[in-house]
Amino acid sequence: MRPIIGDFFLTRNAEGPGEWGNPSPGHWNHVAVCVASDWIIEAQVEPHNRVIASDWYEFYNRYPEIVILRPPVQYAVPIAYRAKTLFGRPYRRIAISLARREKVGENCVTIARKSWLYASGTDLKWRIPDHLLGSAVTGYLSVVGSKPAGLIPAFS
Repeated sequence: MRPIIGDFFLTRNAEGPGEWGNPSPGHWNHVAVCVASDWIIEAQVEPHNRVIASDWYEFYNRYPEIVILRPPVQYAVPIAYRAKTLFGRPYRRIAISLARREKVGENCVTIARKSWLYASGTDLKWRIPDHLLGSAVTGYLSVVGSKPAGLIPAFS
């Protein structure tokens, strides 16, 4: 499973059965964006408290479950470009309006949402990671890979 520029990643890091260890609403805990062949942009709370760049191999090994969502090819480079512009911004947990978010910081979903909006001109109003998977159901994104292989993602 290798990402390409513009891919979105949904991850789940809940430990044990059920939802123990998953403080996020929904099934998926986190979203990240591929901005280069081996680099990911993501918002991390601790110890960084900001938007960071992570090596793909470190990211891949950090999470037990990953789903790769691919946008239409014409959106890939603009998605990556916009995600890169958010690098270094402060982390903020609560998802609020995008206009206000410019002043207070980012979370993992707002990085994906702003990147999609920049590339497509359409705000899909994602609020939690599961909303991106819903966009695969409606045809905006395609599920192209997973860890473990063959993982059938939960659609909500």
